[in-house]
Amino acid sequence: MFLRYSEQGQRYGITRFSLLRGSEIKQIKVPAYQLEMGMYVSSLDRRCSESPFLMQGFCITSPKVLAKLKELCDYVMVDSTKSLGDSMPDKLDTTPTKDIFSKKSDEPVRKSAAPLAVNHEKYERRPSMSQADVVQARESYRNVQESVSKIFTGISSTSSVDSQSATRASSTLVNSAVRFPSALSWLALMQKRSDKIYNYALRASTWALLCGRHIGVEEADLKYLTLAILLKDIGNLKSKKPMPEVNTEGMTNEQAAIARTVAMVKQSTKSEKVISIIETYREKFNGTGKPNGLVGEQIPPLARIAAIAITYDLLLYPLNRERAALSPSEAAR
Repeated sequence: MFLRYSEQGQRYGITRFSLLRGSEIKQIKVPAYQLEMGMYVSSLDRRCSESPFLMQGFCITSPKVLAKLKELCDYVMVDSTKSLGDSMPDKLDTTPTKDIFSKKSDEPVRKSAAPLAVNHEKYERRPSMSQADVVQARESYRNVQESVSKIFTGISSTSSVDSQSATRASSTLVNSAVRFPSALSWLALMQKRSDKIYNYALRASTWALLCGRHIGVEEADLKYLTLAILLKDIGNLKSKKPMPEVNTEGMTNEQAAIARTVAMVKQSTKSEKVISIIETYREKFNGTGKPNGLVGEQIPPLARIAAIAITYDLLLYPLNRERAALSPSEAAR
């Protein structure tokens, strides 16, 4: 059966495909976050090889399928004539999600004059995950989770960072991200919501790693990136022993926490890249960030990746319990 494409109606988010034998189906481009049970999905926004779904078309009848589509896709094409019951609302909002971030400056956000170098071919492409991938990634993730928990407990007890354990945890997570990216992403999304600070750090590290892997960041830099995010908040921890002495006079609470974190990290690592990420990931491209109001390319590339990953995780798992958590597709948008 052959399909003939017509652009009529595309401006309204509707695409028509006319069968050569004369019948007609109507497809509507639906943002993934607006999908509902009973909708008939006729195509995705990606190749079949990049999803677990066979694309002869299918009706969403399982909550697991619905959740997977929302995780995987930005939008899908829905056949309204084959969808069940009242699953198709009278009106679908196909306009982009509104910007939920308010700029503190009236100046427009400046675009980068020096875009990051991207190499999508550096690492093996693994668009889907096997059961073996999940098993191995889960074991690695559990080991890293236990290690990071012990590191944070140790900091609270001794005011010092177990540098060897932190480096091993970072390396293990990087190896998992390089080998099992899809499985690692799935595991991070499956983590139960928790107020434990190391769980936030571990998830954010995962998103940063997957972002870095995607654009071809060197493996050594991925380890620096992971280590920095894992340790970025240790200055906020309460310890039974005195913290390193830091002159915080005239600093805000946030600036003081950054200074304490940097002082503690310097005791365990001499890596300038790790320290640089921790010092600058709160900076913003338009100069309204902290602590120094850096602008544009003054912010190191790895710190920019860290900032995106941390923000993404806070949209998925808000610290404020009264704020609604976004789906992965909404957060990415």
